[in-house]
Parts: sequence; C-alpha cells; structure tokens
Amino acid sequence: HKDEGINISLLPKLKLEGKIFNKIKIFAKNGSELPICFGLTKELLYLLGLYIAEGHAERNFLLLSVHEKDFQNVFNKCTEKIGIKVSERKQNRGDFNINNCLLSDVFSNLCGTSSRNKKLPSWYLELSEQQLSWLLSAYFSGDGTVTDNEIQASSASKRLISDLSYALLRYGINARIRKKRKYATNTLQKTKRQYFEVVISGRDNL
Repeated sequence: HKDEGINISLLPKLKLEGKIFNKIKIFAKNGSELPICFGLTKELLYLLGLYIAEGHAERNFLLLSVHEKDFQNVFNKCTEKIGIKVSERKQNRGDFNINNCLLSDVFSNLCGTSSRNKKLPSWYLELSEQQLSWLLSAYFSGDGTVTDNEIQASSASKRLISDLSYALLRYGINARIRKKRKYATNTLQKTKRQYFEVVISGRDNL
C-alpha cells in the first residue's frame, strides 16, 4: 500500500520471488504508480512502438501524437488493457498525455527521450518474431511511408535506423540506410537537418 510502503532501495534485500513480486507497485511522491513487473504483451509492445515513432518524454509525463482515428482506437485499447490513464490535449487534438513520471522514466530509458536519441529497447533481439512484429508494426504505422516501390521511415536518430535494419533481418528483409537533409516537421525553423532513412525495396523484401 502506498501509505505503508518501503523505500525502493530496500527491495533487493528482501529477496522476493515468484508471484508475490508481481503484486508489488512503485509509487512516486506526486501520486504516480506503476507495477514493478510488466509482461511483454502485445499491448505494451504496440505502445512502445508508437512511442518510438510519435512520442517524447518529459520529466513527469509522456506525450504521444496519435491523429488517425483507427490508430487512436488501437492506442486507447492498449492503454486501457495495461491500465494506464491518458488525457487528450484540448488545444491539440490527437496529442495525448500520459501523466506518469515513473512510466516516462521507463520509456525514456528504454527507447530515448526525443527524436535525436530514439532507439529500440536493448533487448529487442531477444524478443520472439511475433513480439518483435508487434513493436515494428506499431512503429511503421506511426512513422512509415509507403510508395509504389518502397517502404521507408526516417528519423533524426542514426541509432534507431540502425536498430530497425537489424530487426528487419529477423524476417529476411534486407533494408538499405541512406542519409537525407530535410526540414524538420515539428519546428518553424527553416534550417535543413541531417536525417537517416531505412528503406525497404525490391519485390522479395516488400
């Protein structure tokens, strides 16, 4: 219970095992709470993929941009299934706040805080092909572009694009990486920046 808890630094000394570990929650001073154990469910991996594509982390909250109605339904089902509260910004419809400093800390450590340092979680190659497909599906749904002869996704993070190319190899998909200078979509500054693209082309890969 949050009013009868212990300092998190004492947890390793308790040597808890088994099912009791799954019942423990972490509480922050501002009221945020989070289970100490998360299952790598379809919903959580979808949410991570969407965060990598369309989210960023602040100290006390996560912000995710989900503007397509169909994908908003998926997003809402995921957060509801995991038990995470979200609120849509009134001034910017389609932007959703997750006001949980603990979850923000977890997501930023796993996947980076903003576009320049995004990455796949360090354990992405340990996922099963099915689990990895959920993560990649959500990412490409949020950040991918499809044309007649290729699928591509771009990012300011070279690390993320490299991770994606290795992840796609799990399915025998050979992707190319290319550099590109373009204007950022989230700023009014008219300065071209360095971006990286992962590109899937060729009949077999597509």
